[in-house]
Amino acid sequence: MTTVKPIHFLASLVIICTLIWGAGFLTLKHLQKEVPQRTGARLYQNGTQGHKLNNRILGDKAGALQSLFALWAIDQALDAYPPMFLKSQGPNILLANQLSLLGHPISGTVQIRPPKSWVILASNYLLPSLDLQFMRRTFHHEFSSILIANTPFPHSDWEATLPAGFSFPKTDQERLEALQDYPSAAEMDVIYARGFVAGYGRSSQENDINTYAELLLDAPVELVNLASRYPAIAKKAALISGFYKSLDPSFKISNFTTLNHLPSSQSK
Repeated sequence: MTTVKPIHFLASLVIICTLIWGAGFLTLKHLQKEVPQRTGARLYQNGTQGHKLNNRILGDKAGALQSLFALWAIDQALDAYPPMFLKSQGPNILLANQLSLLGHPISGTVQIRPPKSWVILASNYLLPSLDLQFMRRTFHHEFSSILIANTPFPHSDWEATLPAGFSFPKTDQERLEALQDYPSAAEMDVIYARGFVAGYGRSSQENDINTYAELLLDAPVELVNLASRYPAIAKKAALISGFYKSLDPSFKISNFTTLNHLPSSQSK
């Protein structure tokens, strides 16, 4: 039996790590070029300072490795949008390390500022979790806020789907409490039956719409399954898919109109 001398092992390890880092660096450079080309927008990784953003939004510079995984997730998310739509509607994208709003940590936010609004994303949670799905959904979530702010949205139809007696929180304290209410898996059946695809969606109409956009663009099968079981979800799913189709008919998204008239008896 032969053994590897420690010095040879360390040298090999250094070479392997260097090759991996080099490949990652080249991939990062490619994505830094590719994402702006696809969106028609500018990409920033130097934190929130110096961009004339809302001074309540603070974020420091994202590291190279975090940026690599974040851009990888964003590149995946962009596949949900028609290329020409992105060229005309794509936002500026700012990647931060940690992100906060009024001192509270957040995973993403937006700055509505035509003609190019901003999607601002934290990336600190990507190491070591590598939760690319969460990053993709956060991008869809925030981008949908820009779209509903800049384009007519059927707000009255959305309000008509809300359960009897329900109203969204009206004060900042009520909204904060709603955002901090994390329902258990056992509670989700009741929440679904009331037309919310996430507990977070109960905090505001905008967040309700955002959570539907997340599923429509990142997990359409999950949304179809929920809509087939819960009529209240089917109604909202039809509205959100219709909205995106109105933005660009070439969106490749599920059509929920056939599920929009399910009998209420299917609701649990």
